[in-house]
Amino acid sequence: MIDLAESHNPETRVAWERARSLADAFGVARSELYPTLVAVALSQTSRQQAFLNSSFYRQVVQSSDLVFDLNYTIFDFGGRSSRIDQARARLLAADFNFNDAHRQVIYKIETAYYLLLNAIGQQEAARANLANATAVQQAAESSLKNGLATLPDVLEARSAVAEAAYNLQATMGSEDVAGGDLATALGTSPLQQIPVQAIDQISTPEGIESSVDQAIDRALQQRPDLLKK
Repeated sequence: MIDLAESHNPETRVAWERARSLADAFGVARSELYPTLVAVALSQTSRQQAFLNSSFYRQVVQSSDLVFDLNYTIFDFGGRSSRIDQARARLLAADFNFNDAHRQVIYKIETAYYLLLNAIGQQEAARANLANATAVQQAAESSLKNGLATLPDVLEARSAVAEAAYNLQATMGSEDVAGGDLATALGTSPLQQIPVQAIDQISTPEGIESSVDQAIDRALQQRPDLLKK
């Protein structure tokens, strides 16, 4: 899903196109270090007719010129180098923004993904609670018919069924919202159903490989928003 989002999310596409345009601008700035050669080729054809005796004789004259213009700036008192450094700094900032856009997209995808898994798990739990409440209600009504339960017991069981049905509908709405958030983060249509792996099929890691201090040091070295400051 992260790979799909990085390819289709408009934020990453805009950041990538901006980085590409600034890379081209950096190349244009560096081109000032090289000489400029301009070649111009001119060709002309003239036709003349001369009358001799009783006939006209055509004369065709072809002329060609070739011109080369070489321009190279040797001393500019740091003008080119400053423009190149400025273009390089803009390209570096665009790279940081591009990496930061990817980091934000990855965070959104992971957050929306696990919220969707949570909503799916909540819905399954709500269905189980509704099934249990329905079984308790049926048992209470059967006991009431046999004189082994009172009417308040039945009413309480019916109330539990109504509450469980309401909770199930709420969890179904939460799942739809979570699925829409995930589709938005992916850059696809919110109306498209996205199949995800069931939460009971996901293996939980037994521990974290690195320590908290190592994770903090890695974040300080790799996060583009911190490197920009």
